[in-house]
Formats: sequence, C-alpha cells, structure tokens
Amino acid sequence: MQYVKDKKLYDYNPPNADLEEWRGLLNIATRPSVRTQIEQLISNLESTLNASNNTNGTSKIVYNTVTSFSWDQTQRNVTVLVPVSEEPKDVNVDVKPDSLDIKFVSGTKHYQLKLKKLFSKINTTSTWKWKSGYLQVKLEKENHVNWSSLTSNSDKEKKLLSQKTDESNPQAMLMDMMKNLYDQGDDEMKRTIAKAWVNV
Repeated sequence: MQYVKDKKLYDYNPPNADLEEWRGLLNIATRPSVRTQIEQLISNLESTLNASNNTNGTSKIVYNTVTSFSWDQTQRNVTVLVPVSEEPKDVNVDVKPDSLDIKFVSGTKHYQLKLKKLFSKINTTSTWKWKSGYLQVKLEKENHVNWSSLTSNSDKEKKLLSQKTDESNPQAMLMDMMKNLYDQGDDEMKRTIAKAWVNV
C-alpha cells in the first residue's frame, strides 16, 4: 500500500514516518521542556519499532510507560518507588551516572520507567525489592547532597511530563503531546506543528 504526500510517492510505513517527523521537530526545538518531551516520545517509538523488527522469532514486547511513581532520599541514597499491586517479575534495572531505566512484568503486561537527566550523578550500582505494594529501587548518590527534585527538569517541565494520558487511545495521546509542544514551542516550532496538525 502506498500514499501520496506533498506530491511525492512514499512507501506506507507509519511508525518510521512518525519517528522521522519527531526527529525533525527535535532538530528545531530549542526549549529544554519541549526537547525532553520529544526525546521521550522518540524513545518510546524506537522501543516499539525495535520490538516489531525483532526477527529472532521471540514474542514482541511492548512496554507500558509508568506514569505514577514517587521518590525519597537520605543523605547517601535516593529511592524510587513504583506502585505494583503484585510482586513484579523479570525486574531489570539499568543504571547510568545520570539516568535510570526500570523494566518489569506485572500480571501479563510489561512496564517501563525511564528517567533521563537525574538531578545529580549516581553510582552505577543499585538494589531493588518489592515491599508494601511498591517496587523500591535504591540508588547511591555520587555526591552526598540534597536533591530538590528527582530530575534536573524545571518545575514546569516536570508538570508537563507528569500529566497522565489515556494510553488506550494513542491518537488522543498524540494530540495532547502536540498541544503541549505547541504551547511551549517558539514561532518556528508552532508553524511546524500547525502544518503537521493539518495532516493528522
């Protein structure tokens, strides 16, 4: 199946086309809050594409993004708490000096919490446990300072990132994302999104 766009003929490949479109928006985005949102969406799309392109005959894995979590700290450690109603399986915690990626299975679904640009550097060791309905991931601070937030995002950016979306309706989620990007973008970004909006 093929479709015509801007008088040129393209192979019909919506996921890849979406990915290239968002990468183009990332190249012209200048505001940190806008870039972070686009990077998050690109990361989710890449994960989905990688799963669909898996040719090893294994089951395709689609991760549900964790939208509800909390955190706590001591002078030496930071603990991220993800509510999980039953003991999680296949827990994988990938820790880098400035980021955290948690994947796990609960029931029949796969979940992922990916945090980029943590407030401060952490050591690449971690421990986790499931207790009192929470998956608790304990991280060790590199510098024993007090964190005012979990990530280095601004308060406004964190508010945007924490907004809940209806994951059962991808079209609504995309529209909400575009609205947020339009509100936060500069004039060039707004023109680009307005043009893309017409083609949605």
